[in-house]
Amino acid sequence: MNLRSFATSQPRPAPASWGRVLAGFEDGDDDAWWLVVSVKPSCHGCEDFLREAVSADPLRLLIVSGVPTGEWSRGAAVHVEPELLSDLGASGAPYYVVVSPGRQIVGEGAVFSREQVLNEVTPLIV
Repeated sequence: MNLRSFATSQPRPAPASWGRVLAGFEDGDDDAWWLVVSVKPSCHGCEDFLREAVSADPLRLLIVSGVPTGEWSRGAAVHVEPELLSDLGASGAPYYVVVSPGRQIVGEGAVFSREQVLNEVTPLIV
């Protein structure tokens, strides 16, 4: 099955909260392409993504939730950033947003799998 997300996105500036989040990372790279994925507790699709999200090469991966929880199992680290999720307009979970080196949101959509997301976002990287 070849699932695709249905959200379309017009490029727009990343919110100010993106700069604050990026500054909080020791290795935060303003010249990198970022894949921001929102997850939430009690979400089977989120857990599936977390298990397979060891990397998003060639993008940097940031997984965020709006609520703190000890529920997350193995997989990538989850950062609690409710303000960022709100500012990005993440319309549910699991949901992804692609942020360019120029701090532009250039793509977004629903997450079905790591492979689906990478297939959708790779053409955006210029």
